[in-house]
Amino acid sequence: MPKAIGDLDEKLLERLRQRLAKRVNVSFNANKSYYRVSEFLFERTHVSVSQSTLRRVFQYDSPHSPTKSTLDLICQSLGYYNWKDFVEKESELNHFDLLQVISAIQIGGISSLDEVRKQVSKFIDSPNLFNLLEAIVDAAISQRNISILGQLFELDGVFDYRQDSLKIYFFIHNLVIKLIKAGLMQKMIPYFGASEKAREFLIEWYVDEDHLDGYYYDLLQEYKKHKTGLESKLFYNCLMYQWAELKKISSRQWLEPIREFEETDPVHAIPKARRLGILMLEVESQKLPNSLKNEFEKYFDQINDDARIIAVLIIVRLLFSKRRDLLIQKVLEFLPYSNELGKDIWTQINLNQLKIYRAYACFLVDEFEKAHIVINEFEPLLVNNFIRVTIFRDYEVVAQLIKGDR
Repeated sequence: MPKAIGDLDEKLLERLRQRLAKRVNVSFNANKSYYRVSEFLFERTHVSVSQSTLRRVFQYDSPHSPTKSTLDLICQSLGYYNWKDFVEKESELNHFDLLQVISAIQIGGISSLDEVRKQVSKFIDSPNLFNLLEAIVDAAISQRNISILGQLFELDGVFDYRQDSLKIYFFIHNLVIKLIKAGLMQKMIPYFGASEKAREFLIEWYVDEDHLDGYYYDLLQEYKKHKTGLESKLFYNCLMYQWAELKKISSRQWLEPIREFEETDPVHAIPKARRLGILMLEVESQKLPNSLKNEFEKYFDQINDDARIIAVLIIVRLLFSKRRDLLIQKVLEFLPYSNELGKDIWTQINLNQLKIYRAYACFLVDEFEKAHIVINEFEPLLVNNFIRVTIFRDYEVVAQLIKGDR
């Protein structure tokens, strides 16, 4: 018995439906159309396909997936070799269509927000969607079109967990750079602060600590106006504490609610890691009180290896700012060791950045040769772009310390 195709792309099936309906001049909403299509297929392929089979393929509410042999026959009737050939040529056509749109935007700009929505909707499933978004941003910045820029995060289906998170990351980083260079970032802050998607993907996902004393500080104030849950308050207070430390002013205003925090609702592991790092910084000695030690160990027991890597990086960066050497060594002990680590780009980036602090820990216990090896393994191009300044500042400090002991 022929098997149905699994994970069938519904948009490609819809294009096939449209191609066939146009060629035979029918509507698949009319029952008589299936007889005409069956005749058309027989004339073109000399193979009979029943009307009931065609209904299973083309009726919108059909619970059945078509078989490969049926799709191959339909595609052959339209001049394709088979279903695979149709998919490849349609994908290629869609790609060149996208290139044409991008080229047109680069030359002529973008006319309106409605046109942006139309084009984004058309290519929402394209792997090159964010190339289109880049072209739209460039055109909107050139035209200083605040209404388009302010609605970027409201575009349907773009800032979504179904999209590639890396592509979102690099798009947002480039967006920030371009807006700062164009002198438009301050104008965008009210829009981004009010946008649910911008608060999540721009402010929470990609914390721009390098600009904590600049646009990101202002963005946090706008964020606070619109998002006031338990997790968002902890996120805000921790970053404001870091801002106060950066400015060398009193951080008590934010430290107290950080100390008093109680997880009455689930909170993401990253703001909790920031909180732990801050509480460690505030301990007068380098020995943790039992309550904090227990909380710290319980936290690491409850998270997976990927989360451990991120948490260790966040905490040791904070501790390194005040050279809490014994605590840095203690936290690094919680790094997982596995041959499976480093298989995705995020983990590679975080492990690469941790080499700085691992080398420092080796230096502290006089393992100078090992410290030299680890610091030399640091890859300058494999760095989180939103903490780049901090990472390279710490790298220079550690590299100089190790160099001085050789």
